[in-house]
Amino acid sequence: MNYSALIKNVLLQKKKFTLLLKGKSMEPTFFEGDSVVVVPTDQINIDDIILFEVNDTVVFHRVVEIFGEWIVTKGDNHICCDDLIHQSQVLGKYLKESNTYTSLLKADNKKIDFCMHDCSISRTLQDIIGSSSINLLSSTELKRSCVNIGVLAMANTTINEVLPNIQKDKNVVFHFNVKVSNKKRDGFYVFEDFDYVVRLCGRIPNSLLTIEQQAIMTLGMINCIGD
Repeated sequence: MNYSALIKNVLLQKKKFTLLLKGKSMEPTFFEGDSVVVVPTDQINIDDIILFEVNDTVVFHRVVEIFGEWIVTKGDNHICCDDLIHQSQVLGKYLKESNTYTSLLKADNKKIDFCMHDCSISRTLQDIIGSSSINLLSSTELKRSCVNIGVLAMANTTINEVLPNIQKDKNVVFHFNVKVSNKKRDGFYVFEDFDYVVRLCGRIPNSLLTIEQQAIMTLGMINCIGD
């Protein structure tokens, strides 16, 4: 039995597997010789670190994009992404320590809205959002009673970095395709109009994603919180 088959056999029995890392591809997050715990999983999300099989070898890299059943990964120390893999190649994922932002967005049945500025979305996306109990706003005006989060490609922080700071007693509105400027001008907001301005992922620019892909990615991040 080869190494990947051994790991797969352990994880199929719903057991944890302690992996001794080789190579420098995940520096500075992990270093060669570090031991990590891998657990079986049925759910893969952006920014998870997964263990997957490629040609009878195993790779321990971070998820940077998901397209249905296909996954894009990259070593933290690499410039380029790996070849696309299928979810059937995933053996398990890194067992993280508990996150400080767990359940913040789901706490007390908090209401979450999506606002699409000056863009149309497909019926399919409307159905996906609707099935998740998230409301699509028809008005693009910022609600001062809510936490307004602008999703922008040029933001300095990622969405996960701001989650611990979201007020628990306010509803949240995510604004997509919004125009933002450093100064007041027609058709633009200024950065100060938002409580937070975020990008979705530190490794793939929002500009490479359609508005629908950005919404789906955000939806996935919200749904995984508290699981």
